Amino acid sequence: MRSSQTFLEIFESVPHSSISLELLKKGIEIISLLSEKTNFLKSKSEVRRALKENSISINRLKVDESFIVSEKDIIADNCILIQRGKKNYFLIKVIS
Repeated sequence: MRSSQTFLEIFESVPHSSISLELLKKGIEIISLLSEKTNFLKSKSEVRRALKENSISINRLKVDESFIVSEKDIIADNCILIQRGKKNYFLIKVIS
């Protein structure tokens, strides 16, 4: 439990959004997650462009257009960390 709290403290100033565990259990395409579900990026075309540039990471691992985000990607008990480039972070909090 402490690791989860420490993780959230480190990323407390990072923009965030919430998503339900039920949606994650079904799996969400990366393009839909980053544009529609979280608004991390403004449009699907912006997401595709970022993925083609190889600038998107989920939990520090580079991903491509075929990536499906699911409950296996949850870290620190209830979070998924998204990164674009070196300095743009976004946190998804998973709620049950």
